[in-house]
Amino acid sequence: MFKISVHSDTDAHTIKLEGKIMGVWVDELNAVWRSLGPELHATQLCLDVRGVSFVDARGKLLLREMHQAANASFLADSPLTRRFAQDAMQRVSETAKE
Repeated sequence: MFKISVHSDTDAHTIKLEGKIMGVWVDELNAVWRSLGPELHATQLCLDVRGVSFVDARGKLLLREMHQAANASFLADSPLTRRFAQDAMQRVSETAKE
């Protein structure tokens, strides 16, 4: 199961994610993110991954793309969710070294 919630105000859009970012849910997250489109140029994007328990390879790539394209910040509160955020914030060249 996966849940996506979007909270918006004048300064930021927060996408709250809960569950497992995998399979068809990666496509759903991509659609939600893309739907914010032009609004992101004037505001900050925050990805709340505190409720995420798993991210597959495609999900990791999407989180990385979101971070790089929108300079997204992350809300993480456990070693696991901090790892998801750190993986997304790595540069592609750093990932190739692993």
